[in-house]
Amino acid sequence: MHLTKNNKLLFISNKILLDSSVKKMKSLLQSLKNLDVNNALLQLYFCNNPSSRVLFSSISTTLSYFNSISNSNINSLFVKQITLSKLFTLFRTSIRARGRIDKIKKRYLKMTIILESQQQWVKK
Repeated sequence: MHLTKNNKLLFISNKILLDSSVKKMKSLLQSLKNLDVNNALLQLYFCNNPSSRVLFSSISTTLSYFNSISNSNINSLFVKQITLSKLFTLFRTSIRARGRIDKIKKRYLKMTIILESQQQWVKK
């Protein structure tokens, strides 16, 4: 969703993620807040955490979608806020040897990315 409010350019994207928990993603999200979009993507690209790959792909698709909709410069965007919320958990089972069963939890999360233009951004 593309918003222009009080001369601020905001872009909000909602994604549904798989196989991640809020606890795993929390440290990554705190490091990305108030960063330039290009710096945030570089930080995610060189991070060894498997959940950073999911964040990298979702932010890059958000940027490509933003570039196709608006004619603003991508380099002037900052990550204003990234929020995660739990949706639901699917429980599956896998059969093991000697009649045992392992439980598999597949977690679904909803991620909201809010990008803001650099012209209206003021660092305090």
